[in-house]
Amino acid sequence: LLYGFAVERNPFNSVDVTVGIAPRTESFVKEIAEDNTLEVDPLAEEKLAFLESVGRNKMVEFPVYNDRYPLELLQYLRLMQMTPEDARGKRLSDFDYARSISLANEAA
Repeated sequence: LLYGFAVERNPFNSVDVTVGIAPRTESFVKEIAEDNTLEVDPLAEEKLAFLESVGRNKMVEFPVYNDRYPLELLQYLRLMQMTPEDARGKRLSDFDYARSISLANEAA
């Protein structure tokens, strides 16, 4: 990738995509957004606790290839986009992130 071309059928031809959670907790939002334009994520604390319990950091890199991407990337994004409507009162640890959560979650 650094040379401006890619060798055909190169199994290592990938781009690292970094994704992370901005912990939109009440204290974080107060600190960052003085004009109250940033909304608090009601599940922020639970998301952070869940990531810690499964041994993931707030920021993770995933290799994305021309013809595939890791399932863990999709699972991480589904967790990040969870809303109280998606959770329906369940704990975040109760969900199987390998499966679709909701149409709104998939669209986000």
